[in-house]
Amino acid sequence: MNILSKILIFIVFFSCNLSFAQERDLFNPIAANAELDLIKRQINSTEVSSSFLNISRDQATNIFNAASVCFDQSSAQRERLEARFAPLEDIGADVAPSIFDQRNEIRNALDEVTARQISCNGARDEASALIELITDIQDDLSEQYLSYKSKNLIGYEKDVKLQWNTENIS
Repeated sequence: MNILSKILIFIVFFSCNLSFAQERDLFNPIAANAELDLIKRQINSTEVSSSFLNISRDQATNIFNAASVCFDQSSAQRERLEARFAPLEDIGADVAPSIFDQRNEIRNALDEVTARQISCNGARDEASALIELITDIQDDLSEQYLSYKSKNLIGYEKDVKLQWNTENIS
């Protein structure tokens, strides 16, 4: 990976830090998923550095945490709306218009919060999968590094023994 692409990656991550958060600190699952997709594409398309993996892991962890909060809040809100909607569920159009309108408003709010809950859960799952992918890559890199170091150490040990044996024989 050349220096220009590394600089670009750092600029992207630091400039869009937590871009999945909107103005009112409301989690945006669509922006979060787009950010996760961007990270995943970068990981899959190029050889990545350990610093990029660390930054990506932090970003995915932040998204996972925000998505978890979003899911929990949506779940609580959904429970409240379901409790409010339950007595109105079987009401037809033959009741007073204000009651029927209230029923429809609660039903619409329930549909919206259910969709939000599903979206937050999806973002949480995507972030979790990305964290797992990054962990696997980092584990592989660590194993490669340790394997390389141990081969060098074994080679060095053999050289020392060979040198020691030749010195003792002479």
